[in-house]
Amino acid sequence: MTDGGMWEDFAYSPENGFYRGKRKWRAGIDYMQRNREKAYLVLVVKKPGLINDIQARIFSVTSYLLISHPHVVFSMADYARGGNLQYYPELKISLGEPRGDFAARADSIFVREFEHGLVLINPASSGTQTVSLPKEYYKIIPTGGGLVDTLGHYEGKLTYQKVSGNVDIPAVSALILKDSLETSVHSENQTIHNFSLTQNYPNPFNASTLIEYTLTQASFVRLTIYNELGEIVCTVQQGRQLAGTYPVLWDGKNAKGHPVPSGLYFYQLQAENRFSKIHKMIYLK
Repeated sequence: MTDGGMWEDFAYSPENGFYRGKRKWRAGIDYMQRNREKAYLVLVVKKPGLINDIQARIFSVTSYLLISHPHVVFSMADYARGGNLQYYPELKISLGEPRGDFAARADSIFVREFEHGLVLINPASSGTQTVSLPKEYYKIIPTGGGLVDTLGHYEGKLTYQKVSGNVDIPAVSALILKDSLETSVHSENQTIHNFSLTQNYPNPFNASTLIEYTLTQASFVRLTIYNELGEIVCTVQQGRQLAGTYPVLWDGKNAKGHPVPSGLYFYQLQAENRFSKIHKMIYLK
């Protein structure tokens, strides 16, 4: 389901980014919904100009949220930027667990509820739809995004706008709404209370991927990559570090500098005896 980017077959043409329309979009959504219990699926969105087209990015992320599931992995890339690693802040949106599957309303709006929010999408090729919200929400608005440099630095953040009552959803657009900001907003002056290891980005990846972790206090850190047999592939970070957030790039190579084969991998962060966590990732050549 990943060869060339599945979303190109249903929603966007890879050559020019042309949107194929609601019928083709719905075919992709339904396919993922039907098969997510049977297979491990990867929804890849590759569209020219995606870095600068925030509406298309939100539309794609929300389409994924409609069918999000433990068996479904999501990735976005600007088709015009080649194999450069790209960062999209909206991929860090977390609404908690879904409360059931999506529903298609009579007004052609698709909706899905989550523990901490709501997603609404208007896949029509033309025409704005107005939706009456049942309560006050915070609309998630991503700003920026783009290429990650060789040191793992990137730009882009999530901003929030309070909304209530009637809201408009333009054609080929969507809303991602959060109940509160308690689990979302992190100010620059706010104290970080927990060690953390985020999901690598992008995932799956085919050139390099970004792994980010946060230390609440100075610690001796080891970040290790394992294959699916539990064998150590390489150690990408080892040493004592001060409190802070650290981005690390892994280029899909082992300790000897040789490319690893496609497949499932695991990465583990250990911070002395204070913290240990493992995430899985998929490498696709």
